[in-house]
Amino acid sequence: MQRIRILIVDNDPKIVDLLKAVFDSFGFAKITTAKDGQLGLAMMRTRKFDLVLSDWQMPGMDGLEFIRRVRTDPNSPDCFVPIIMITGRAERGDIEKARDMGVTEFLAKPFTIEDLRLRIISVFDHPREFVFAGRYTGPSRRRKNLPFDGKDRRSKE
Repeated sequence: MQRIRILIVDNDPKIVDLLKAVFDSFGFAKITTAKDGQLGLAMMRTRKFDLVLSDWQMPGMDGLEFIRRVRTDPNSPDCFVPIIMITGRAERGDIEKARDMGVTEFLAKPFTIEDLRLRIISVFDHPREFVFAGRYTGPSRRRKNLPFDGKDRRSKE
């Protein structure tokens, strides 16, 4: 865990300090922070990260725009990086919007250390296939591969 590089993109110093302390207690040592999406992208252009945590609501470039650029911009520094969105916006529509933008995991504030630990485990121990499909770029939205009885209508091309 000491070699895993984490980027925290959040403008709230209290949340940043809390996340840094939690990651330190988990044994992660390489933590970088950015106060908005613009700085987050700049950080990603200078070094490689294994995990990104992003808030949604930030001044300047918010979390959704940051994620959109990471996932779909032709100049993206790493469109495959796992992204956990941590936000107070937890209505179903918000979760769906974040999922559709390409977040890997979603964590609603307030959260517990165990909630964060489970998201991190999910990202590293159960990675999902990455999808480039029309208007969506990101981890597969499917969490389970369930058997399907019937004709597959998806295009094979």
